[in-house]
Amino acid sequence: MSVDPQWRSRGIGTSLLAEAERQAITRDCKHAYVDTMDYQAPRFYLSHGFTVVGKIADWDSHGHSKLFLSKLLQ
Repeated sequence: MSVDPQWRSRGIGTSLLAEAERQAITRDCKHAYVDTMDYQAPRFYLSHGFTVVGKIADWDSHGHSKLFLSKLLQ
């Protein structure tokens, strides 16, 4: 999931994530999992209740890390 830069900071990502979580709960999912690069959206997911559960350092040729996050759905 991503939101075009010109449309960010308007609640669109939050709305999309909330709907994805609602859909997952209706399908009896207990957890949500996402991955992101350390320069992309970790703060977004952390601010929405996700926890970092894994990290691969130096994932790309620029030395960026890939982060894996999880959230308990309720």
